[in-house]
Amino acid sequence: MRRYRLMSVFLAVFYLCPETQAAEQKTILVGHIQTKIKARKLKDRDFFDTLLTTAIRVAAPKYSVTSMGDLASQLEFEHLRERMGCDTQACLAEIAGSTGADFVVFPKLMQRGKRFYFQITFIDRKRSRVVSSSSLLKFEWSGESFEAIIEKAVADVFGGAPAPSPAPAVPNGYMLIQPGSFMMGSPSSESGRDNDEKQHRVTITRPFFLKATEVTQGEWNAVMGSNPSKFSSCGDDCPVEKVSWYDAVDYVNALSRKEGLEQCYHFGRFKGLSCKGYRLPTEAEWEYAARAGSTEARYGDLNSIAWYNNNSGRKTHPVGEKKPNAWGLFDMIGNVWEWTNDWQGDYPDGALSDPVGRKSGSFRVRRGGCWSFGVKACRAAGRAGNDPDVRGKHLGFRPARTAH
Repeated sequence: MRRYRLMSVFLAVFYLCPETQAAEQKTILVGHIQTKIKARKLKDRDFFDTLLTTAIRVAAPKYSVTSMGDLASQLEFEHLRERMGCDTQACLAEIAGSTGADFVVFPKLMQRGKRFYFQITFIDRKRSRVVSSSSLLKFEWSGESFEAIIEKAVADVFGGAPAPSPAPAVPNGYMLIQPGSFMMGSPSSESGRDNDEKQHRVTITRPFFLKATEVTQGEWNAVMGSNPSKFSSCGDDCPVEKVSWYDAVDYVNALSRKEGLEQCYHFGRFKGLSCKGYRLPTEAEWEYAARAGSTEARYGDLNSIAWYNNNSGRKTHPVGEKKPNAWGLFDMIGNVWEWTNDWQGDYPDGALSDPVGRKSGSFRVRRGGCWSFGVKACRAAGRAGNDPDVRGKHLGFRPARTAH
C-alpha cells in the first residue's frame, strides 16, 4: 500500500503540471478490460484495450481520452498494471484522481458457461456517481464479434456515432497522415535486410501531422537563431544537419512554445502521443509514413526519390527536389538520416498498436539513409541508431504532431 501511495503522489505531480493537462477539456481515463477469463482467450488483451479507447475517442470527441496503456507509456513504467494492482472500480477511480481525470470508463468482460458478456460503466469521478452504463451485451467469442460488441457498448453510453467533426487544420508545410495498419519490418527475401527488421503487424490508431520535408537550415535558424550545419553553403533550403537527438527535441519544444502549444518533452522525456505539441515521429509512424501504402523496399526508383552516395556528390541538397511518396512526403529516403523518438531495440513479438519503443536504451533510432550511405541503408525498413548526444553531418529530422 505504501508503494501505491508513493506512485499516486508521482502521478499527481506529473499530470497536474500545467504543461501536461489542458484544463479547458474534460478528461476520461479508460481502464483495462477486467475479466476472470483465462489469458488464452485474451492473449491480445492490449489490442482489445486499444479498440475500446479508439472507439471512445471517435464517439466522444469533446473529451481528452487516455488509456492505462497511454499512462504506462507516458510514465515509462513497464509493469504499471501489475504495480497498480487495479482490478476494481474504486482502484481505477483512485488512479484517475491522481491523474486529474474527470471521468472513468470501467470495462468488464464476463463468462457464464459458454456465453460471454461485456459491459462498460461511465463514472463521474469527481462526484462519485455512475453517469451511464451500457447494456449487458451477450456474444459468441471471436475477435471480430468482440470488436462489434465494444462498438455497441460505446454507442450505448456515448450516444452512437457523432456528427462528423471538422477535419483538423493542417499546419503549413505538413501532411495529415491518417490511421491504418501495415507490416513493419522487411521480408526475409528483401535485399540488404538486417536481422533486426522482423516483420510484424502495426496499427496506427491516431491521425498525425508529419512535415512534408526535413527541417531546413532556414527553418532552424528562424526558431533557434543559429545554423549548426556542416553544409551551410548549401543554403536555407537545404536540410539542417549536425543536430543531436537532444537538439531536435529542443527545436520541437521551441516550435511548440512559439505556436502556444504544449511542449512534448520534459528534460528529454517524452510525455506521450496524447501531447498536443510538436514532437519527433515514433519509429513506427516514420516507417508507416515512409511506405505510404507500399510494401516494397522503397516507394520508388532510388535515383528518382533520394540523394544517396551514388548521386549526391558527397553533400546534401535542397529539400523537395526528388519525387515525393504517395502521401506527399519528400526525402523520406536519403539526403539526411532522420531522428525518431524511439530508443533502439529489437522488435517485440506479435501485433502492436501505436508502439513507442523501449522504455530506455543507449541509442536513439535514425531512419531513411542519407547522402553518404548506399542502397542497403536507403530502405523503408532500414534501421540504425546513434547516441542521442551525437551531432553528425548526416543527421537531421522532421517533426510530427498528433492531430487532435
